[in-house]
Amino acid sequence: MRTAGWVVCLLAVASALCSIKARSSNDTLPSTVPSPLIVAHRGASLDAPENTLSAFALAWQQGSDAIEVDVRETLDGHIVCIHDKDTMRVAGKFLEVDSTRLDRLRELDVGSYKGAEFAGERIPLLQDALRAVPDEKFIYIDVKADQGVVPSLLAAFITSGFESWQIYVISFDASLLRAVKDAAPQYSTLLLQHCARRRQGRSSPHQVSCLICLRTREQME
Repeated sequence: MRTAGWVVCLLAVASALCSIKARSSNDTLPSTVPSPLIVAHRGASLDAPENTLSAFALAWQQGSDAIEVDVRETLDGHIVCIHDKDTMRVAGKFLEVDSTRLDRLRELDVGSYKGAEFAGERIPLLQDALRAVPDEKFIYIDVKADQGVVPSLLAAFITSGFESWQIYVISFDASLLRAVKDAAPQYSTLLLQHCARRRQGRSSPHQVSCLICLRTREQME
């Protein structure tokens, strides 16, 4: 399972590099774009509670070029940073994110599971994560909601003052990504793909096949 997760991250980063190279000359890119990018998955989630401001801050301290965050929509229409459908794993209390109001979710401690030094950490809003991104850094936003979240998502991008090249919308849901592209084509979208482990120990699709596909796309562009 760990290998499959890393393959997903690898494919997302490889696709992003292809996308960066394909940008038009009208985009204001930084003078140098690192290759490969170092992307902190859910922030520096090995050392800090995932998808929290502490994890994001630590990611930059550790030299990351980008952070990846997971977002969901609350009952009252706010976009928050959390991976799971519910809060049990990170807070020890069961609340379904899309059935709970923001004020109730923000009461939860989502840091203590990682260590006493993170006690009192709260679930951040997407806007909080965006404000934590330094100039000339990137953010990958894994959207775990339906297409109804797109207007709020794009509104958050606009109010953040970010350049379009700094934001990548990623998802396992192709229809959601199409809705983002239709509404705001200036933002890059990346489709994530699960890799399943077969009985013989080999993954499907095979990692090499996926990378060859990405390399072919890069050459065509």
